[in-house]
Parts: sequence; structure tokens; C-alpha cells
Amino acid sequence: MGRLSKWRDDYIVWHANRAQLPPYFEGEHCTQKIRFSGRVQNVGFRLELATLAKRLPLTGTVYNLENGDVEAILQGPSTAIHYVIAHMHQLKRAKVKKITSYELSPIAATKFDITPS
Repeated sequence: MGRLSKWRDDYIVWHANRAQLPPYFEGEHCTQKIRFSGRVQNVGFRLELATLAKRLPLTGTVYNLENGDVEAILQGPSTAIHYVIAHMHQLKRAKVKKITSYELSPIAATKFDITPS
């Protein structure tokens, strides 16, 4: 990893850690697969989503797709999942054009991971 990549990653983590989270998350626990389409690769999208998910009571994974989309499997309180979706949609360095989501059966995840490209 070059120095520029490290600075970018440090900025993304700093940005995600500055997000003002609501004081609590409630709601039924659910598992959703969410696909983000648009300019979402090579802008730190997965790192931002993972950093945010780790601050929340969420488990799952996020990964790049070959077609340029990013897909995430999020599990936890429905309000936390909706918060992550809204946050990622508002990122200025990314351009989310379409968000598709659907319910999944619960997964056996105990943490949140970024799946390498």
C-alpha cells in the first residue's frame, strides 16, 4: 500500500467515525442484501460502509461486483441498516444512482468484513 492510499484510507475511516449516529437503534433484527449501483468502486465505499457498520450493532460483509456495483449483506436492527443505506447514498465522493435491497435468511456472522476484490 502506497503512502497516498494510506492517507486516503485514513481519511475515509476518520470521515466514517465522525458520522453522527442516532442515540440508539431499535427495531426488529433482519438480514438484507443491498446492491449499490453508480460510481461506487475506487472511492473508498467499502471501507466507509465497513467502518460505519462496525460502529453500529451490524454484522455481515461488503464486496465489489465485476460490473462496478458494490454489494453488502447487513444483519442487525432494521433502523441501523436504514441508517447505513442513507449515509452511503449521501457520500459526496461516490455517486449512488440506484439501491436495490431484499431480505435474506439470517446468516452466521459475528463481525463485519470487507471481502477483497
